Amino acid sequence: MNQANEGNLFNNALMSEIRDRFVNIDSDPFSGKRICFENAGGTLRLKSIFKVIETYTELPDNTGRRNAASRKVNEAIDRGRKDIALFVGAVSGTIAAEQSTTGMIFRILNTIAANASGGNMVTTNLDHASCFDATRMIAQRCGMEFRCAELDPKTDLVGVESILKHIDEETVVLTVIHASNIIGSKNDVTTITAEARKKSPDIFVVLDGAQHASHGMIDVEEYGADAWIFVPYKTYSKAGASFAWMSDRLANLPHDNLAGKPKDMWDLGTREAASYACMSEVSAYFQWLGSKFTDSTDARQKIEAAMLAIDRHEAALLEAMMGGTDRARGMLDNVRVTVYGDKQNLATQETIIAFNVEGMSTADLVDYFEDNSVRLHNRISDCYSGHTLSAFGIEECVRVSLCHYNTLNEVSVFLKLLERVAN
Repeated sequence: MNQANEGNLFNNALMSEIRDRFVNIDSDPFSGKRICFENAGGTLRLKSIFKVIETYTELPDNTGRRNAASRKVNEAIDRGRKDIALFVGAVSGTIAAEQSTTGMIFRILNTIAANASGGNMVTTNLDHASCFDATRMIAQRCGMEFRCAELDPKTDLVGVESILKHIDEETVVLTVIHASNIIGSKNDVTTITAEARKKSPDIFVVLDGAQHASHGMIDVEEYGADAWIFVPYKTYSKAGASFAWMSDRLANLPHDNLAGKPKDMWDLGTREAASYACMSEVSAYFQWLGSKFTDSTDARQKIEAAMLAIDRHEAALLEAMMGGTDRARGMLDNVRVTVYGDKQNLATQETIIAFNVEGMSTADLVDYFEDNSVRLHNRISDCYSGHTLSAFGIEECVRVSLCHYNTLNEVSVFLKLLERVAN
């Protein structure tokens, strides 16, 4: 790894501060010491969210009551919505909550299908099942054609042309994953959205941002889509909720709502205040981190500075994973290791890598690393991953996924273990 790339890593003092803000950073109560390289399945949690969870979960009070506790609950939800909008770069539209990303996408697509006329819906085989299955099932239910744009195994991306050939004036909706949770490829969602609208000006574009949310810049206004969806448990916070930014056009479509509620309100019934309040803690963390890289006092500018710094740090880690460190050779240098997708163009990659080792099952490989205190995960041809894995002609793979609190030393430990098992 060259000196210039090492310069993009967080320095040791800042890395120590970052890691000190997360629980279970290098161990957990059930496994003991371990390196967490399974961040795509759920990031580590900020320490600061747990006091918030305790405070708001202990309260019996709902919103809309004439007491101080109720007012605080209402304030936490309102502040959470504003902080989520700040986090994703929204200056328009609506923030909505649902129990999961899957639930959110089904609800959004059902609403679009009920209000828009057309003959087909389009997704890609890179997309998570939450988008892939929702698009397929709702299209079939509504008598529309289901169309699937194919990813290119050589680049592990869905090319713009691959998507555009499926779009016409009858296309109601396009769903696209921002970053793959299996192979880490990062789609150019801004270009995809703009080009799709040239072919179908009224198309609704729905982006699944669940995997990208922890890895770099988020700017929903730049993307130009109608929805960008993410989940807090993959963004340093708690499980039990998902959030979506929706454009004004989408948010104001007739949808399930209570009489008398604002037309753009999508939250149904009582929402957990703690989920909103925890996202305020995530926003505060990004502002703290961003203040290390900018003198600006503007909250969004500090968040953007943090996102850019995270992107640079993770890019350096990814290059080390591929090309090696001064202590171990990289994944691309081992003939028994197959890394899927185009890992020469790292600008289109998050720190999520799918690989196999010749002669080893993925279960055995995950167990080997677990026995050596490194947490990985294997993806198999199930309802979540089968349609993507089949595009690569494989039945399974092992996923290694990093976040910005991971270190170059942890990369070296992983690579040395891989070198040992793949000799």
